Amino acid sequence: MNLSNIEEAYNIGCAIAQSDYIEKTAFLGGIGSAGKFLLGMGNLGSKGSSLARISPHHVGMPLGFGLLGAATAEEGKGVEGFTKGVVGGLVFNAAMPLGGAIGKRILAPGFSGKGSSKIMSGLGYSDDAVKQMSASQALNKPLHDSALRPFKKSIDRSLGAGTASKGQIKQLGKTFETNTANLNLTDDLLAQQEKIQQLFNRKYLSPQQQAELKNMYSQFSSALYKGGYNTGTAGQRAALKGIRFSKGLGTMAGGMGLGIAVSHPVESMFDSHPASVFDASGGH
Repeated sequence: MNLSNIEEAYNIGCAIAQSDYIEKTAFLGGIGSAGKFLLGMGNLGSKGSSLARISPHHVGMPLGFGLLGAATAEEGKGVEGFTKGVVGGLVFNAAMPLGGAIGKRILAPGFSGKGSSKIMSGLGYSDDAVKQMSASQALNKPLHDSALRPFKKSIDRSLGAGTASKGQIKQLGKTFETNTANLNLTDDLLAQQEKIQQLFNRKYLSPQQQAELKNMYSQFSSALYKGGYNTGTAGQRAALKGIRFSKGLGTMAGGMGLGIAVSHPVESMFDSHPASVFDASGGH
């Protein structure tokens, strides 16, 4: 975790919160224009730029929470609202992936790794179909697997921003090669596999090529899963879809629930209180 990025974002947000000439409506408009970044789902700047490198989700989300807190704070308490929001965003960002990991294990127990293969086989899917769907899951895991590393930028985000390192791309290439070997692929999937492998074999990928690789990789993984999924009967597809829905629901509910439960008490620690028990009118 690079604290300098968060410190820089905090200083910028504090300056905005202290600016008396900025109306709250302008505040909210600014949040809307940079919504994806402030919700932790995007990057600032062009692909491969320095700005893209210093704007990961663990900076965007706290800054977004902070600006929202400043925009909705009472007059004269913009900085306090911003500070509470930043702290709450940091805690929420750290707790949400962990809560999501717990939630999906509660609502869809065993549906990961080898366990998911057993479940799909138990539903009656053929060996080839199970291999394809399991390979798709294995391809997706390194893209999004950050449940216990909330301050680590995922390879999915890095590729989209054009900032992935050679080491990250090389490791993802090994995952791709390992999990797509010995699969019974259609001609169309074979063609996609070859194009993706060609990109992985290059010594250098430009920021635009990294984004292209991300899209091709995700499309291939999706097509691979659908190819196996669609071989099942209506009953088999409905059962598998229900399990996947439960997993998604558990991830979302667990992540939001734990994030909110942990961040609110932490934010309340930063509430300021009057120095006297008497208010301006002389009452209590």
